[in-house]
Amino acid sequence: MTVLLALVIAVGCNGGGRGGDQSKRSTSNPGAAKSTDPDAGKVVASYGNKTLTRGDVMAELEKLPGPSRAYVAAPERKRQFVENLILNDLLFEEGRKEGLDNDADIDSQVEDLRRRLVVQRVMRKFQTPPDISDDQVRKYYDDNQTLYAGTQVRASHILVKDEETAKQIAADLQAHPEKFAEVAKEKSTDTATAQ
Repeated sequence: MTVLLALVIAVGCNGGGRGGDQSKRSTSNPGAAKSTDPDAGKVVASYGNKTLTRGDVMAELEKLPGPSRAYVAAPERKRQFVENLILNDLLFEEGRKEGLDNDADIDSQVEDLRRRLVVQRVMRKFQTPPDISDDQVRKYYDDNQTLYAGTQVRASHILVKDEETAKQIAADLQAHPEKFAEVAKEKSTDTATAQ
């Protein structure tokens, strides 16, 4: 690690290096090659038999969340970011030489991460509210007016133990509806609502 870190620091990020005949650092962002930045192909670091271009660095920066991107904007932090990219690449190559890129445990973890990312993407899709026009809202309302009817009904009841008593009370109340509250207090067995 110390030797690799010393190599990274010695190489630096000044873009000097060994010219354009070196192989480019491979990047997982295929859009990096399509950059509209005229300096995207400018070499910012050379290490081993690879080069790191401004386009490569910009593509990696784009992968960062906004706050992290702002943090890395300072020149010294950007330099550290580039050094970390180089160090990660060197360490990955070392791991590949040891066959770690074909390790079953790593493959399992990658597959687990893939599943989680797919689930996150689907959840994000479900959390995005659909675009609904005013015309669609009006049509839904017109088709379902009974759901939005403003009619309110107030219901009261008198609970009794047998049907005969219920029929007697119903007949009395049809003749004298104003006595409902009085009859409820006197005859209802539902003590929670009788009052």
